[in-house]
Amino acid sequence: MKLFKPIAAVCFTLVASATAFSTPSTVDLQGETFTVDTLRHYKCGPGMTRTALEYRSTTGNTRIQAFVIKTMLREAENVKFKVEIGNDSCLNAETVTSMGRRHSVEGERYLTGVNGDFFITGSFGGPYSQYGIVGYPNMSSASRGKLMSPDVIDWVSRENAFIIDKDGYMRIDATDLSYSASIGGVEMPISNANFHRLDGETVVYNSYMGKYTKTAAGGVEVAFTLAPGETWALNKNLKMVVSQAAYDGGNMAIPADGIVISADKAATANIEKLRSLKPGDEITVNYSLSLPSYGNLKPEGVQEIIGGDVKILREGETVMEANRWINPRDAFNPRTLIGYDKERTMLVICAIDGRSTISSGTTYPQGADLMRSYGCYDALDFDGGGSTLMWDAMEGTINRPCVSPERAVGNGIFAVLHAPDDEEVAEIRFADYAVRMPRYGSYRPVFYGYNKYGKLIDMDVDGVTLSCDGDLGEDDDKTKAFDANNNFYYCVNTPFSPNIDLYGGESQPYSEFPAKATGNDQFCASPSCNDWYETVKLNYGVDYCDAGGRSEHFDPIPNTWHKMLDILLYWALKGVDGFRCDMAEMVSTAFWHWAIEQVKKAHPAMIFIAEVYNPWEYKHYVEAGFDYLYDKVGMYDTMRGVICGNCPTSQITTAWQWVDKISNHMLYFLENHDEQRIASDYFAGDGFRAYPALAVNMLMRSNPFMVYAGQEYGERGMDSEGFSGKDGRTTIFDYWTVPSLHRALVAKKSTADEHKLSTMYDRILSIASTEKAVGEGQFFDLMYVNEHIAQKQYAFIRKADNEMLLVIANFANEAVSVKVNIPEHAFNFLGIPKSDILGTDMVRQSTVKANFKTDDFVDVEIGANDCKIIKFNLKMDSDITFNEHNKEEYPPAHTAEHLLNQTMVRMFGCKRSDNAHIERKKSKITFIIDHKPSRKEEKAIEDRMNELIDADLPVRYEVVDRDNLPKEVDANRLPADVSEKVRLVYIGDYDVCPCIGKHVRSTSQIGRFVMLGTNWDEMKHAFRIRFKIV
Repeated sequence: MKLFKPIAAVCFTLVASATAFSTPSTVDLQGETFTVDTLRHYKCGPGMTRTALEYRSTTGNTRIQAFVIKTMLREAENVKFKVEIGNDSCLNAETVTSMGRRHSVEGERYLTGVNGDFFITGSFGGPYSQYGIVGYPNMSSASRGKLMSPDVIDWVSRENAFIIDKDGYMRIDATDLSYSASIGGVEMPISNANFHRLDGETVVYNSYMGKYTKTAAGGVEVAFTLAPGETWALNKNLKMVVSQAAYDGGNMAIPADGIVISADKAATANIEKLRSLKPGDEITVNYSLSLPSYGNLKPEGVQEIIGGDVKILREGETVMEANRWINPRDAFNPRTLIGYDKERTMLVICAIDGRSTISSGTTYPQGADLMRSYGCYDALDFDGGGSTLMWDAMEGTINRPCVSPERAVGNGIFAVLHAPDDEEVAEIRFADYAVRMPRYGSYRPVFYGYNKYGKLIDMDVDGVTLSCDGDLGEDDDKTKAFDANNNFYYCVNTPFSPNIDLYGGESQPYSEFPAKATGNDQFCASPSCNDWYETVKLNYGVDYCDAGGRSEHFDPIPNTWHKMLDILLYWALKGVDGFRCDMAEMVSTAFWHWAIEQVKKAHPAMIFIAEVYNPWEYKHYVEAGFDYLYDKVGMYDTMRGVICGNCPTSQITTAWQWVDKISNHMLYFLENHDEQRIASDYFAGDGFRAYPALAVNMLMRSNPFMVYAGQEYGERGMDSEGFSGKDGRTTIFDYWTVPSLHRALVAKKSTADEHKLSTMYDRILSIASTEKAVGEGQFFDLMYVNEHIAQKQYAFIRKADNEMLLVIANFANEAVSVKVNIPEHAFNFLGIPKSDILGTDMVRQSTVKANFKTDDFVDVEIGANDCKIIKFNLKMDSDITFNEHNKEEYPPAHTAEHLLNQTMVRMFGCKRSDNAHIERKKSKITFIIDHKPSRKEEKAIEDRMNELIDADLPVRYEVVDRDNLPKEVDANRLPADVSEKVRLVYIGDYDVCPCIGKHVRSTSQIGRFVMLGTNWDEMKHAFRIRFKIV
């Protein structure tokens, strides 16, 4: 092992990470300041770290100990999170330790886990006494797509479950399960799953109920197995084959890979259907999971579900309420928590000890504060108290539970490594995070050993020798101009003597002997002021001065390669997301291939971006492993010329065609630290002039686009900072403030133009990140049939499935009316129907009609330095008939109703209102929620509404087939006679709802939302809000 000190990275610029683990010196927990001490921090699996933290109050004696597992999901190769249930039965309890050890087998090693949901402890009567068993989870749970337990406990808040789909996407949200079967095309309703069959009910059982249904005689039961090739899944019609025909003796055996449908004797209709089945008959069964919103979660891909108690964080805000079912919000208890960051790239699991002298535990709000400090955006509270336990395969119990022996629990969630067993140490790390050693004391370092899959296999590796490399150049042979093991090139026996001031305000001049070659390949001791005299060229094993010219000496691996790899790996371990490699083409591709491969072995998600100016070399750097190359001499130079009126828009086509074969690797940009700001006097003089270029670069292909900090506010860069003075650039050094960013992010006082431009950027970025046509769709350049606009306008089409975007950008300084031709080839290649279709202007939310039945063009009007982004649904008909609508809404109040519905859904996890009376003078609306809101919460509702109104969110419409609704829309809320076409109303990215009423164009036109009063019906849990718009 090499123990090295951090060395300045000459060739690398770091891309900062928001998810690297960092420990602040203090943290605020509900207004009380705590100091933070990291007791232990180490890698516990691939992409996984475990940290032990102690918090001490600065004003009292309170101490809190927390144990945190952070999993960086992009780096956690071969790791899946799985839910397990006590002894594989929802009627049993088992310790977390036993679950982890029992399920761990070769190829599926359980690394670590925690307890999960609350569970029945035997103190309840009713259906639970039927079994006399402890362990039944309170909420729904599933593993590998197979339901374990339903959400049966009606008196627990049902909004909380942690969910993972097959792609690893996570969500914490309300779960509502329903079940059905279809026999011969006739649906058979099912009341419940894996639970006691009540009078008149039909229940479906699988092996997680146990070996038998535990039902009484008198009903009818039929056993089924999965059809050949079928796999367990939720939200899917599972094909089942009858394995045992109707049986009325009760307590039927459940097939290991199948189900039993059990109908009570009073369920006469279902009994008749079940009796009609014979062995070999096929039916379908659906376990349907309903959520308020799936987001990016794939309904049929849901794999793991585990319930919890209180959702303590929603979108970064504390959301739990007082007097939940288990204990008051301000009670101090041990806690088990789970959460993830906004991007869903990091999973956090936390066990907090309590009820002891060394750790008090936390309240719900304090737990939320801690999870937020770990980087969580959403977080859920699992069962706590004596159930809180974190288990590790190597160390056993990690925390100090407040009960002994370990409590058996209903279920748990585990990190599972899917990789072959391998006991060979491939990586070692220091075991200790920090060492406290008295003067004259001694220290024996302990090293942890990991196999090539990142699994911890040895907690005290023997035979480790520590050595310390010298700094760059420290061990060079300076008598040689070149040596493969030198880190620099030297002007032998010659001092550094450039024609510049070497004092720089110091009493002694800078001295260097012998002089080194400069970064721009000046192999002399007297570089000019125009050379890169302040940089030193690294020696990667290429002899630039030999007789043959640039001979390569790469075997054995040059010393510089090892040192630079050490630097890359050092920062990778710090959690950076990637490296921007300056002037990468001045370093051999052989080095990049070797180094990038090494880094990505350890950090598969690491991104490498190269600055390469020679297009003929692009493909070589892509082949070397770079993810992206700056498209400077092609797309950037072209766009700058178009914006400034120095070249026609037709050149944009040439720019993308030049690199079409590697287009997904090209990074588009309009500003960076080397280039002048768009709004500077040396470029366009106005940030708005580049808006059409932004739209084109963001939407035309599926490759990435970089927004340089401050660009979205029109930063001018006209200060006299840095070496070059006032040159329209922003200095890369940290001694200078970027004025527009300071106004926006610190002073919170952006100018009107800055706010307007950033809003325009937000809209384009939102379209680019959410529209499937942009992320995955085909691209069709229209300029070859639109030569009449090839000077100042640019047009293209993006299409995915039945969604098509027509984008027309106007680079002229005046508004224009243009006819955009659509060639016959586009109709055929993209499958555009020859019919009249409606489109939506996604920026202004107006409707555009394309008469493709008779025309092969679209007429558009575009403002100066502006763009049109028109979205067409190609399945739409020209004549759209909606349901009749006789209401005459007051648009501001009606639009506020939409906002209020979504606000209540997000704040309280309830459904949209079914009872609203919206009028011009005053309105009232009722929601069914789980508790009476406090005055503070009522104030939060009003404040949030007015924040949304002030944000001036655009209101737009989209017409879709009733069978093609987005996941966010609950089709069950539509009327039975809903028309073939449904109009959706979008309010920014905040809300979407089917509606054919009247609305304002943007939320700022609503006015002010004022709550006049509220009423609470305890029996119905109905919360009525009375409000008016002023």
